[in-house]
Amino acid sequence: KSRISDLLVSALDDLCQADLKRFKDKLSHSAFEGKRPIPRGLLENADRIDTKNLLMEFYGGAAAVEVTINVLTQINLRESAAKLRAESEKGRGSFPTPIWSGAGCWAPPALREHFVSRHRVELIQRVCMVDSIIDMLRGTVLDEEQYESIRAEKTNPEKMRKLYEFMPSWNWDCKERLYQALKAKHKFLIAELERK
Repeated sequence: KSRISDLLVSALDDLCQADLKRFKDKLSHSAFEGKRPIPRGLLENADRIDTKNLLMEFYGGAAAVEVTINVLTQINLRESAAKLRAESEKGRGSFPTPIWSGAGCWAPPALREHFVSRHRVELIQRVCMVDSIIDMLRGTVLDEEQYESIRAEKTNPEKMRKLYEFMPSWNWDCKERLYQALKAKHKFLIAELERK
């Protein structure tokens, strides 16, 4: 526990005041590990040590690290997230072993529902550059057979439905790669859905 505590304090110490504020705001609005969010009132005036204590109290040791990595990623502090990931994996004995899929994507424990799962219906109906998107996923998230089976579908909604058929075997990072591909090709649609 003390190692986890040190890791969390170190990660939070790296954040400037504005980033810490964004981190706490995201934490108070997001449910992780199937638990309700940490109440805003508890986080509002919390300093870095208080925030670390709340993370550990609400989620427990290893899960608190995963939640912190997830929140840092969501607020686009990917370098800080990667640094915490690397530090946490040095002491692997204290943490769950990461699971890797055949495509080489890392799978964190179940956190909240991913964006691409949440907005499945609208993405199937509205994404129109499916071929470009699956080109970006080919060889990482999609193998050759999956890629060809999606391309064989006639319309964009059918292609998206076929893509979603493969999703049950994906982990969080695979979904994140799809999200980044969608963002690259349909930034206005993704921005609109993110506001919902």
